[in-house]
Amino acid sequence: MVVVTLADLGSQGLSSIIERALHFYGDPAHYSVLSGHGARLLGTVFMGVQSVEPMVVGATAGRAGLAVTDLTPTPLPTLSSDELLMHITMASSVTDVLLTSIVDRQTFAAGRRLTERFSGAAAGHIVSIADDVYANQAALAHLLAVQQSLGRVAGTKIAVTWTFGTRAVLPTTAHSLVVAAALLGASVRVVSPKGFPLSGRAVRGARQAGHVELYHDFGAGLDGVDVVVAENWCRLEDFLHPERGTAHARQYRDWYISPEVLPGDAVLLMEPPVELGLSVSASALESSGRLHDWLQLRCAVLAATLEYVLLVGGDHPVVFV
Repeated sequence: MVVVTLADLGSQGLSSIIERALHFYGDPAHYSVLSGHGARLLGTVFMGVQSVEPMVVGATAGRAGLAVTDLTPTPLPTLSSDELLMHITMASSVTDVLLTSIVDRQTFAAGRRLTERFSGAAAGHIVSIADDVYANQAALAHLLAVQQSLGRVAGTKIAVTWTFGTRAVLPTTAHSLVVAAALLGASVRVVSPKGFPLSGRAVRGARQAGHVELYHDFGAGLDGVDVVVAENWCRLEDFLHPERGTAHARQYRDWYISPEVLPGDAVLLMEPPVELGLSVSASALESSGRLHDWLQLRCAVLAATLEYVLLVGGDHPVVFV
């Protein structure tokens, strides 16, 4: 059994996945190598997730010629954590790689705590696409875009910024991104109003990995950076009542991405769906954004992660959380 987190991968492991992803992005025929590494069947256990994750898995598997089966247990509300772990054992025993995304809509970080217990339940390879604290795959897709656009991640200045909007998603991508970018040698800025911080756990992990600064001034936080990753995330204290955060956010309507606030040739990265006119202007997205190939980036990163897991693990289960 090999248990892997972003911190365990470190700069070398993360660089390896991004380099592999460059090959998948550049040559769709490269997806066929996954079956050569022993992959035939992917399973999914998705609980409380956004609809984009099945789309990413389906597109990746389709390009690679792999089958996908949904193994999400039902009925979900009646299952205890131990029963869910028993189900993970069963599901991972019949698939080449089990892909999971566990988000508990009632208790923040409960999905993460369950995901961290997969190592004791895995009967085969498991890759956590996301949970309610981290979204590693989405974060690595952003870093793949940085690598493509600038030729490197190390030494770049990356601002991960809150923007005004009504989506108020959990900052899972931002949590993974600040950790992974710091590990890869980027200088990271977390830019947010004082009422909208990232999780202290994620910030501490990022600071242990590298250089991270916190900004509460929108203009100063974006000044001089190479990359702007923008997202409208919720206040963690409003996890069960996102409408409260929406009301609080109204005073920050000027936290809006436009060409005027983007420095020089900065690359703008966002996840769909974006809120044009609320979070970002169409002109900023058209001139600096990489939204058009978001799905292609996500598929390339997932394929690279699958290849990494299959090669590293071999006959020994790898659990990437």
